[in-house]
Amino acid sequence: MAKLGLKKLPASSILEVVVALVVILLVLSLSLTIYSNVMRQSLSARKLQAQFRLQEALVQLKHDRSLDLPVQDGLVIEKTLAPYENNSRLTLVYLKAYDDTHRLLAETRQIIILTDEK
Repeated sequence: MAKLGLKKLPASSILEVVVALVVILLVLSLSLTIYSNVMRQSLSARKLQAQFRLQEALVQLKHDRSLDLPVQDGLVIEKTLAPYENNSRLTLVYLKAYDDTHRLLAETRQIIILTDEK
């Protein structure tokens, strides 16, 4: 029978293997951290719903000159009204939408004109 020509392959030491595993672990953890930050800051259905509710609240405020803010679907809307640059007809409206855990989902700021309707 013919003898197979088996050669020994050079192997890595334990230290080299451990260093390679640590490098792979660091790269993987860094990539997962970046991925989770991107996903957390991206638009979600909840944020879009909050932005839509803020726009509805602005339309209601312009039309009715009052704003009824019930808690709906776990969204709490906080409003701040202030005169804009000492002009009695201009009002700065600042609205913020929070979820159940009081985390800010959306905010909007707009200057509206208050007219005397008769």
